[in-house]
Amino acid sequence: MKRKIAAIMAADIAGYSKLVAEDEEETLRRLASYRSVFDDFIAKASGRIFNTAGDAVLAEFPSAVEAVRCAIDIQESLRTRNLAYPPSRQMNFRIGITVGDVVERDGDLLGDGVNIAARLEGLAEPGGICVSRSIYEQVTNKLSVRFADIGEQQVKNIPTPIHAYVVSSPGHEQAPIPARGIPWPAVIGAACVAAVVTAGGIYWVANMSKPLPTVAMQAPAKPAVKTPAQTAPAASVQPQPPQQALQKAAPPNPPAQTAVADAAPTAEPPASRIDETKLRGLAGQLSLPLPRTVHLVEPLADVPKKSSEFLGAWGGDRRWGGRGRQMILVVTYVAASGEATGIISFGPPTPFTDNQRPANYWVFNGTIRDDDLKFVSPDGQYKYQFRIMPDGIMQGRLETPSNRHPQISIERIN
Repeated sequence: MKRKIAAIMAADIAGYSKLVAEDEEETLRRLASYRSVFDDFIAKASGRIFNTAGDAVLAEFPSAVEAVRCAIDIQESLRTRNLAYPPSRQMNFRIGITVGDVVERDGDLLGDGVNIAARLEGLAEPGGICVSRSIYEQVTNKLSVRFADIGEQQVKNIPTPIHAYVVSSPGHEQAPIPARGIPWPAVIGAACVAAVVTAGGIYWVANMSKPLPTVAMQAPAKPAVKTPAQTAPAASVQPQPPQQALQKAAPPNPPAQTAVADAAPTAEPPASRIDETKLRGLAGQLSLPLPRTVHLVEPLADVPKKSSEFLGAWGGDRRWGGRGRQMILVVTYVAASGEATGIISFGPPTPFTDNQRPANYWVFNGTIRDDDLKFVSPDGQYKYQFRIMPDGIMQGRLETPSNRHPQISIERIN
């Protein structure tokens, strides 16, 4: 037997048995097609598949950097292929990677390195990548990807906890996983009580970031009569630690943050909020980055109905101009004057969208006039115009510096 150090990748399909039960022939046909993607990218990264079983793939690489780069390329390629299928029939792989000592026997690899990679794969979300600390330390300054530290994880048949990280770039962001064995319901309950006491009448609108220098922003003040108690300036929202929330959230180390505080505090809580679990579930499925929190409040009574219809989250399962690019648009505030604020988020470019920017999101300020929502990108280069159609779909177009006008079609996230 021969011992060596190698980077090990383990992958399998989330919900594979269900896919087979629903349509065995179609699932097996697609599995063969998706496996060819693994074969191609692994070969390009100087790797080698040393074992397969059903939907599982085990591969070795001489370099941790090449292993992570290969995993990202595979997930991006498969994510594009999945856009052609409804969510219930999408085939999403989970990938785990570690570096460890392995034993080679008749071309197969055995040992803790293989076992740990398999356990890390189990910690990854569908379409995601989870790596050990040894991988993180070797690639963190060599690849332009971001990692979310999910701490030490106690996994089956491994005596000591594994310190793990999830890859949250490009585009795929996984919710932090709380360490096993901690009484999270009690922690969350205490955190909620503390939040109520300290917040008073203040409610959250959003903690956002964008790829520009950090700029403190405020949502437009609501045209309501203020009492003396309401004249105090709004407090800035501080990002919550990822361990303090169970809903899906962005990794704890996002790029530059933009704190968005609401206008004067009121005595009543927001009338309505976006279902963040559903929103972040869609964002993860489409590889769309989002801020740490996304809160939505109802407009004032004097806001015209046609304007208030834009309020909410839009995104989706439809391709942007047929080019495979996804987006989410969240209108967080609409004033009676027609002023609107919100977030726009873009998924990663695909092989068909090489002229588009990397996965990102930023805050926008726009106006609603004649039933149209219009706003421009922070650099002023890209102009957006949206209209809600009778069938409830928001249709829009994007005017680019090259005078191209891609058509956009997105649905409301209920």
